[in-house]
Amino acid sequence: MIRPVERGRWTALLSGPAAAKAVTVAVEVAEAVEALPPADVGPSLCDGAAGFAVLNAYLALALDDAAAAERAETWLRRAMAGLRVRPRAGLFAGVAGVGWAASHVTRLLGLEAKSLDPTTHINRALMTRLARSPWCAPFDLVSGLAGYGVYALQCLPTPGARECLEGVVRQLGELAIHTPEGVTWHTGPELLRDHQRRQSPDGHHNLGVAHGVPGVLAVLALSAAAGVARPQAAVMASGAVDWLLAQRLDDTSPSRLPYWLNTDGFTVPARTAWCYGDAGAAMAVLVAARSLGVTAWEAEATVLARAAAVRAPEDTGVTDAWLCHGSAGLAHVFNRMWQATGDGQIGEGSRFWFMRTFDFHKPGGGDFAGYPKPDPWDGDGSSLLTGATGVALALLAAATAMPPSWDRTLLASPIFE
Repeated sequence: MIRPVERGRWTALLSGPAAAKAVTVAVEVAEAVEALPPADVGPSLCDGAAGFAVLNAYLALALDDAAAAERAETWLRRAMAGLRVRPRAGLFAGVAGVGWAASHVTRLLGLEAKSLDPTTHINRALMTRLARSPWCAPFDLVSGLAGYGVYALQCLPTPGARECLEGVVRQLGELAIHTPEGVTWHTGPELLRDHQRRQSPDGHHNLGVAHGVPGVLAVLALSAAAGVARPQAAVMASGAVDWLLAQRLDDTSPSRLPYWLNTDGFTVPARTAWCYGDAGAAMAVLVAARSLGVTAWEAEATVLARAAAVRAPEDTGVTDAWLCHGSAGLAHVFNRMWQATGDGQIGEGSRFWFMRTFDFHKPGGGDFAGYPKPDPWDGDGSSLLTGATGVALALLAAATAMPPSWDRTLLASPIFE
């Protein structure tokens, strides 16, 4: 039975042996990270040193572990050293993610910011990109404009961050498509993977947090709440929520939302995950609702999340433990929404998916810290989005009273605390 939650205060979802196991697994993941050959570790938030810095920072605070704090600082320095290699710009694989981690970890641990602050360089690089017109690069959270926005939100109230966020809102405004149903953004075929292009030869309107409209609307709502480009950001966020909710499928569909909407109206019901589908989209709408004070959106988000939380496991498409599209991602999104709303069914869904996350763990086996690596593109298994680092962070959030503000990168924090 899920106990009542005190709104506004982070509460450990798990207790007893389950909480102890969650912490044990998180520590095992951190130990496995330390054993990685340094030459194999890049700087990125998703697959490298920046993400490992975040994991160790949360272990340090949640477990009062001074050694973990030292490891966090070491990984952060390695991440910043990697910026000399001219990486990509995006949040999860580029400079925006390293900058986000630098800002977040230094504030979290109270480190000397001056020696660990690459944001001046990063702001300059992003503003150079944001000056381009027309914008022909991705607009999404993972590698595009919305991800730049997450970085800028983290670095507020510095002037450079404000300028960057204003540039993001401006570019999103130029790309926005206003329809009778609301506001949307079109992903051109040149930005799609081969299998997506075959299904969407003219491009599509993406309904996933990772690559589509839900991620954009959350960033816009957070920008408006922060007082940056508020009128334009709030209007676009409102229109985008309307458009997203208008795409809901009927009750006979295995999910309420599709992966995307083709220009000819063709849709396919989405899996249930953070990256695509009802759970991640519900969280994005809740972020918008809390940011702009729209209670009707919060009710819609809760209904959408509850439908996903009670869905039969065999209908979700979950085949691994990862944050992106696996059990830990669902568990954490439902945990966030339970903490925010107190909805018992959503809380029970979170507990179920954390138990399933334990099921994927094979002590002494697997590819990385006991977790298998089913897909060839998942690297060595240590990734934040598609690996054990993200699983460890979600488990730690479920087992301790440490608020998981790292999930700002997932747009899962109802407000930027």
